[in-house]
Amino acid sequence: MPPNAVGTTINATQTSNVTVNILPNGLALDKGQSLIVIEGDDGGSAEQENATSNFVDISSLNPDGSGAGAGVVFFSTNSTGQLAFLDNMVGINQGEFSPEGGIVRTWEWKGGTLPFETGARAAPTTGNHTTHPQCARVRRIKQ
Repeated sequence: MPPNAVGTTINATQTSNVTVNILPNGLALDKGQSLIVIEGDDGGSAEQENATSNFVDISSLNPDGSGAGAGVVFFSTNSTGQLAFLDNMVGINQGEFSPEGGIVRTWEWKGGTLPFETGARAAPTTGNHTTHPQCARVRRIKQ
């Protein structure tokens, strides 16, 4: 839901492309991209709005096909309408799923600063920090 929009619903279609790597211990590493599209609300003559996201999750799978997971999602849009609030938003998500379907909830990340750039307009984070050798391999996701 958009900020300060109590009771407001945005009807949208989200199409995702996801790669799931299932590990022998039942954990799964998921990553992908999605396209979020809403139609104009004036009978179809308005232009569509859209946003994109890139996400990574870790989830736990059960033998019956159910499971749960959590991850991070990076949104981008050039929309100036209903989806404008998503531009450069970083979210934390939590999902629950079963063979019949599932639900993913996303909350906006509002805590602290990120240890990397979050867009073409953003400068890299500076200050005192330690870079772990494994973390040095992480690259900025281009949107």
